[in-house]
Formats: sequence, C-alpha cells, structure tokens
Amino acid sequence: MFLVGVFTDGTEPADPAPIRLDFGAGGITDAFTTLAPELNQVFFIGDGLTGTGSGAAQQFTAPSTATHLYLGFADATQFGDPTGLPGDYGDNMGSLEATFDIDDPTPALAATWGALKVLYR
Repeated sequence: MFLVGVFTDGTEPADPAPIRLDFGAGGITDAFTTLAPELNQVFFIGDGLTGTGSGAAQQFTAPSTATHLYLGFADATQFGDPTGLPGDYGDNMGSLEATFDIDDPTPALAATWGALKVLYR
C-alpha cells in the first residue's frame, strides 16, 4: 500500500477530526511539491517524490505545535468505499526505510524540533 503520516502534539486526538485530505485526481493529487497538514490530519507520503519513483523531493511542513510524527501504511479492503474498513494488513511483508531532513527556519521552534519523535508502527 502507501506510506502515510500524521503529526501530533503527544495528546490523544479528539473530535472533531481535521478535514480529510483528497489526494485523488480531483484533489491535491500525489504530485504535490509542498504540503502543510494540520495537527492530527493524516497525509499521503508515498515514496516522497512528485512522480512515482522519480521527480523532486516533496516537502512536508509540520504544525508549529507538533512533537511527534507517526508513519504507517494506509490499507483497507476497498479504498473510496465508505464500508471499506481498515485491517487488511496481512499482505504487507518486507521493511521500510525512511530518510528525512528536519529544517527549522525559526530558532524559536528549536525546543519543539529537538523533541520531535518519528514513530513507525
């Protein structure tokens, strides 16, 4: 399937959830160059390039209060179908390698960035 991420501030998310981002043909698409998701908003990462296996590296801007970045795979029986519940993880074999750079243009956020944790589950 494909890699997704979500930035959190270390507290349990609460309702209402942020709006769902649309990466389909009528939405953002997966060829974006930069993306600034909201706190607790799941976002598409894929291979991190503007094209599948090629193109420019995509940039993701963390919300200013983010302290954690969770990475995972989006997987379901049927995407786009409201009844397609998650849980089809039995076919995901192998491993994942994620490399990234943290660029902090504002010294005021240094303490937050120093505490940023990247977690893969």
